[in-house]
Amino acid sequence: MTIGISYTVLLFNLLEDVVLLKEKVFGVFETKTEVISPQHSILNGYIREFDRELPRQSLKLPTPIITLGFPKAGTSTIFEYFHCGGRPTAHYACKAMTPTAERTDKCGKCIENNMAENRFPLTSCVEKMGRCEHLEDWCGTCIKQNIDTNRPPLEGCGNFEVYTEINQSFGMARQKKGADQVPTTIYFPQVEALEKFHEAYPT
Repeated sequence: MTIGISYTVLLFNLLEDVVLLKEKVFGVFETKTEVISPQHSILNGYIREFDRELPRQSLKLPTPIITLGFPKAGTSTIFEYFHCGGRPTAHYACKAMTPTAERTDKCGKCIENNMAENRFPLTSCVEKMGRCEHLEDWCGTCIKQNIDTNRPPLEGCGNFEVYTEINQSFGMARQKKGADQVPTTIYFPQVEALEKFHEAYPT
């Protein structure tokens, strides 16, 4: 019984913390109808539409909001939190990966097949094709290109209000079957260029 009560108290405390966080981040019971760009979020290359039956919460924090943590540290959960509130949010990819007339590189069909099966868009594509174009679709690549050319880190990277994972992996994880694995390079702009973010977005 004591254990049950303790867990109940803990649950209520957690719920209270979530409500307090929502009050600090979102305007509780407030909604806005102004036009926003983009009108959706992007999770790992997939467009995520907003639930139009839920009120769009107004932000009390300045934007952009950037998660400075590492992969597998709750970035998807943070994405879902802001996306649920109707705020345009990007996770890992800053552009939709769905092949279009403008996106017809040799990996297009591979990406299309992966998305049809609800897999990560580039699964096995690099291994099969050697290289895929449109690397600027990924937030990390877009950010790196900006920093290398002394532009604001998020310029042209989707104009989202929230960015929950901004790192980028480069290189092939492994070559053809039976070959030695090739180390993948991971770029962490939140580590290597943190001062650039502070300069561009001091609030």
